[in-house]
Amino acid sequence: MIEVESDIPKTEINRKIYSCIERSLNFLGETIKHALLWHIERTCNISRENFVEKPDQFTAALEKIFGGAAEILEKVIVDEIRKSFGIREDVYDLVTVIDIVKKRNP
Repeated sequence: MIEVESDIPKTEINRKIYSCIERSLNFLGETIKHALLWHIERTCNISRENFVEKPDQFTAALEKIFGGAAEILEKVIVDEIRKSFGIREDVYDLVTVIDIVKKRNP
């Protein structure tokens, strides 16, 4: 999938968090990962910038697509963000971990 410049989050911290989201979904395979991200953007009307700015909407989209299994994807994403930003707290949801990252990296 070719990304256009407007699809990519605009602030540096958002780009880093978004990169964590993309990396964490690599276990799905490139094709499925890109199809999932495209589907969330088009069907759920959530831009890639809003994956980070409105993580509650992003996780709701995952739940809409995967049902209860979305919790597994969210955990994988949260673990990647925690690892990348050195967060040691026991955080299990995307909204909280992104909030911690943004508070520590204004």
